[in-house]
Amino acid sequence: MDILEKIMEQQRRRYDNKTIWEMDGDETEAKQAEVIIANLVLEKVRLEKLVSWTLESGAKEISLVIRPGKKKQQNVNDIVREFQGNGLDLEYMREMSDKARTFYVRMDFTKVW
Repeated sequence: MDILEKIMEQQRRRYDNKTIWEMDGDETEAKQAEVIIANLVLEKVRLEKLVSWTLESGAKEISLVIRPGKKKQQNVNDIVREFQGNGLDLEYMREMSDKARTFYVRMDFTKVW
């Protein structure tokens, strides 16, 4: 099991009693959900679009994973600032790496207003 599969397993366990929208970045519109899991989605879509979909979906929580340093990737501070500016506070953040020394950061946000 690779690192992303382990992270996904953790995310599903944490939110297993809620309606989950697992985004892949190819969506054309928001879906109703209590929780969004958006791993590596920011490699495909702009941060503003991800925040917009989160708000449109009615989700109270979003968990996402990024690979810092990827070409299109936003940095952690920009992501936190954008979500917090839209009423979602950072609740959990953890950096990890796989055997190939690829770094990942998981961030979970909760809607506060």
